[in-house]
Amino acid sequence: MKKINIEYLCLTLGILSLILSFFNGIRALSLPIGIIGTILPLIFIIKKSRKYQKIILIISVIMSLGSIIIAYGLTYMNSSPDYTSVSVFKKDLDDDKNVVGKTFEFKVTDRTETSINADDEISFFTSKTDAEGIKKGDIVTIKVKRKPTNILGVYIMSGNVQSKKSNIKQHSKSNNEPSNSNTKKIYNLHNTTFSTPSNWVKQLTNSNNPDNTINFTLQDGYLNVHYLETNESIFNNEYRNSFLSSLKNTTSNNMSDFTATNETEGSSSESYAWYISLKQNEEKYNGEMVVLDVDGGIISFTIYVSGDKFSKNYEGDFNNLLDSIKYTKRTN
Repeated sequence: MKKINIEYLCLTLGILSLILSFFNGIRALSLPIGIIGTILPLIFIIKKSRKYQKIILIISVIMSLGSIIIAYGLTYMNSSPDYTSVSVFKKDLDDDKNVVGKTFEFKVTDRTETSINADDEISFFTSKTDAEGIKKGDIVTIKVKRKPTNILGVYIMSGNVQSKKSNIKQHSKSNNEPSNSNTKKIYNLHNTTFSTPSNWVKQLTNSNNPDNTINFTLQDGYLNVHYLETNESIFNNEYRNSFLSSLKNTTSNNMSDFTATNETEGSSSESYAWYISLKQNEEKYNGEMVVLDVDGGIISFTIYVSGDKFSKNYEGDFNNLLDSIKYTKRTN
């Protein structure tokens, strides 16, 4: 049987551990091989009399030790988030830098069943599994999956939760807070009140008249509630046609191809309703729009969600919203 050449075995271990230390998926194997490749040659250095044998063993030790240092260093670098500052992350978003694949560590300011907010202008959509157990005040790290979309000053993006650190103090205060998506939140816009599911996230708006608009982010789309001061009535045919025409020609918020069909007059309120379709950032959306005559003007409720999900997942909630509306009728 051929005798094993110990110095070349140690050299092989050193080379192997060094190579493995650079590869993320198999880096864990580098550590035990590197440890063996460090200890083994140290044992035989004293026993070997020839100079070249000792040199090979010393090189083996250096490579094995180097592999351990590299493996730990790269592991630390990969585990450190790319962003830990909300302001820095937002600046890169404003500068249209590519953040897909980047990780962002932040304190949760608000969350719903499927969304996690870093502040009022940054919102992540995640799976229910990812969002489970996360509370307001927790520290989370999220990896950005898709290019963010700016909707009225709010950056919306999907991501995967990489890690989460519970804020125990915050949890003790919020144990009795409802987290069920069936709970409702009540809002008021120009003396018109309405309620939405609690997991429809209210966002900030960059409009010139923020008091006239409330925007919500849904898991698959958006809800816009807008008040317009006017003496005109939505029941005026000319004004109604002009109102629809302005929507068809709009290019704001990267919207295009707006269409409204199935025009229906409200049976229990002074309103008109349409099924709508549109494109935003080249993605197709479908939904419904209801415009209501109120004291001092009109108020519109517009919901649009991706694909054909409106009738399947949102129409019932939107009808409940419409049923909840309380408003002041026009006096003129």
